[in-house]
Amino acid sequence: MATIEDATGGLNEERLADLEMQWGVALPSAFRQFLLTHNGGYPVPDAFTLVGSEDGSSVHRFLGVEVGSHSNLENYMKTYESRIPNDLFPIAHDPGGNLVCIGTGGSNMGRIFFWDHETEMDQGPPNYSNVSAIADSFDDFLDGLYEVNLD
Repeated sequence: MATIEDATGGLNEERLADLEMQWGVALPSAFRQFLLTHNGGYPVPDAFTLVGSEDGSSVHRFLGVEVGSHSNLENYMKTYESRIPNDLFPIAHDPGGNLVCIGTGGSNMGRIFFWDHETEMDQGPPNYSNVSAIADSFDDFLDGLYEVNLD
């Protein structure tokens, strides 16, 4: 499993419950626990592959609550709420400005997805045309992270 570095320290339960109420979402338990323990940071190793593809990316940073502006979960929610499907919740970003999201409802509950801004629809409501699966759960996502060998 990945080690989380440069985390800001755990978020308290009351603040996390406020966040969920504010955004009208019940976060999956594994990601809730991650926020309570780490509240952001970056994983080592950090690379992932999309399901059924050789393509992938890396986690530049996990989002946290009340952290710097470049990784503030609430800022990302405000920026992307009308751009990502409403059953996805941003949890991290890659170096290119794409998002890693967690499913918050229905058959996608707890699943991890990659949202690609390069293929985002210009018009209409957000859909899954630019979304790819990464893992069936947050724990599977963390367990599946690997180091890219550039040799």
